[in-house]
Amino acid sequence: MDKHALPSFPINIMGLDFPNPVGLAAGFDRDGSQINSLNKAGFGFIELGTINVNSELEFDDELENIIRNLEYSKNQPTNHALVGISLGSLRDAIDEYTIADYLQGMEKFWHYSDYIVINLSRPGSSARSEVNNKEGLRSLLQKIKQGHVELCEKQGKHVPIITKVAIEHEDRKTLPEALNIAYEQGFDGLLIAFEHWPSSVDVITTVREISALTNKLPLIVVGGIKTEDEALQILNAGANLVQCYSLLADQGPTNVKNMVRELALKTKENL
Repeated sequence: MDKHALPSFPINIMGLDFPNPVGLAAGFDRDGSQINSLNKAGFGFIELGTINVNSELEFDDELENIIRNLEYSKNQPTNHALVGISLGSLRDAIDEYTIADYLQGMEKFWHYSDYIVINLSRPGSSARSEVNNKEGLRSLLQKIKQGHVELCEKQGKHVPIITKVAIEHEDRKTLPEALNIAYEQGFDGLLIAFEHWPSSVDVITTVREISALTNKLPLIVVGGIKTEDEALQILNAGANLVQCYSLLADQGPTNVKNMVRELALKTKENL
């Protein structure tokens, strides 16, 4: 047995088998050019992007380059973490063009993703503001979900779809509504980005409160997770998966592997 191998810590949610519950958040690898090296860091899943699609373009060099990177990585003889594709839109309004951007992105990356993220968290975007608009958010997610159902039928394959919302400390009461609407519309999960929170204790408390409201929708949490203890507390509070960014950027892949290893050991100790 390889003494450097990570202990088994599989998580099954959304019909997917994650090697472990620690993932890399979108933003670190925006175009899929680093997947092969990131696979060596020990992540259970890697989220690419955010990829902003413009459905009015007949040909997009950037998107084609990302697809080439994804095709290349799939053919490499390495251990593969699951791959999520984070999709966004740079529109200034929520309209049929915004919906078309998301739908085109889903279709284009359908066969390269284990799950797809509808990212509504871009600062200053109209989509982000809809999180505070109950009817606007419901309409947006309903149309995207309709397109997702049609793609599942067309492609003969179900790719889980989740929505990502950002929540600031001052607006934390709006999040349960987003969770309920995502569940109501048939999304497979919710990714919560905790931004500008004063402490991990507040994040953990809020995750526990959300989990108590409904345990029907898988939760992925990102934001300020830098230690295995913080990750473990968030998982114990009700999150199914956690994502890191600063941990890799500031401390390197060795600390990612240490986090996964310690999480596995501590979880087994609690069984």
